[in-house]
Amino acid sequence: MQKKRLVVILLIAVFSFMAVFAFALDLPSVNSPETAVQDFYNAIERNDIIALYEVATDDLIQLLLIFGDKARDAIMEEGKIKSMTQTINGDKAVVKITFDSGQTSDLDLIRLDGKWKVSVGK
Repeated sequence: MQKKRLVVILLIAVFSFMAVFAFALDLPSVNSPETAVQDFYNAIERNDIIALYEVATDDLIQLLLIFGDKARDAIMEEGKIKSMTQTINGDKAVVKITFDSGQTSDLDLIRLDGKWKVSVGK
């Protein structure tokens, strides 16, 4: 009786672990507009073009590549992000960012293939 009970408990534990693991693998890496914006700023700060492809639309990346360091410097001069609020409307979103400097900025995002990406805007 004890062995049977132990086997059942172990099976439940194993299946629970597998379910959680499978669920975690299925989650998109960018699960909210705010996360996409934070990842966008992190990629800009690190000059990580590969990471940008995960969180920015192709047209925005093209603009960033054309303007190079000038675009990066303009984005980074706003300072660190202090807070964000997001407004989602279907597959579009706007994230209002407040920086440590007190400046604010609105970024437009779109959801492509289930991932939020910073876009050029309206």
